[in-house]
Amino acid sequence: MKHRYSLSILQVRLLVLSVLLAGLLRPADSLAQTPADSLSREWRGETFHAPQLIAPGALMVVGAWGVSNGFAKKVKNEVKDGLADLRGNHYLHFDDYVQYAPFVAFEVLDFCGVKGKHSFRERVAMGVTAWAINGLIVQVPKRIFREKRPDTDSRNSFPSGHTTTAFMGAELVRAEYGNAAGIPAYVVATGIAFLRMYNERHWLNDVIAGAGCGIFAAQAARWLLPLERRLLGWKREGDRQLMVVPTVMDGGEPGLSLVVGF
Repeated sequence: MKHRYSLSILQVRLLVLSVLLAGLLRPADSLAQTPADSLSREWRGETFHAPQLIAPGALMVVGAWGVSNGFAKKVKNEVKDGLADLRGNHYLHFDDYVQYAPFVAFEVLDFCGVKGKHSFRERVAMGVTAWAINGLIVQVPKRIFREKRPDTDSRNSFPSGHTTTAFMGAELVRAEYGNAAGIPAYVVATGIAFLRMYNERHWLNDVIAGAGCGIFAAQAARWLLPLERRLLGWKREGDRQLMVVPTVMDGGEPGLSLVVGF
């Protein structure tokens, strides 16, 4: 069954917020009432494994080591000077926007025909959790390490928040849709890390640590999903179909129609 809802442009943000909250808070039977054998593989697949910490942990440790280590400082200054010669006065600031592309892909690729492992509301839950962890593991080190930025006197360079956001989205895409989608997402994330140095906003160690922070945030969000299911009383159900189409309201006012299939 499909339902069509039309609304003005001014109401779009409220609608989106309502849809997300409805997906997260909709009552459902307790997961404990669902037999374990009937759960699909992806519902059992977010178990924490210590080896998963190796890659993000190593990146974060190397990045932190580079804040004050003499050899690391020499290397990152050489990288900065080399990029300055390459850049000249030509800065590229689209990284401020493209950093979000992998995360957006994580949320919407399923609606574009790329089959994901989780329903829309589960992806929303993972996304919200990942953003919360992202903010914590980026802002706390910025206040502890107080590394000076390469282009200003601001002491909030370590780690790179843009890089963290990009790699968080890339890891979510890889885990949700597989390597075929994950590799392009990681290419985009790596490009964001490069641009943060190219634009003289971050040091090499900042983006290395940012990559580790982003991967960890994505992994932690997946580990916490089973707990969130139980807390919210979710049971396994089919994906919802979502389509947004342009429309014209009464009186000729432009707007959007949101078609939700259950």
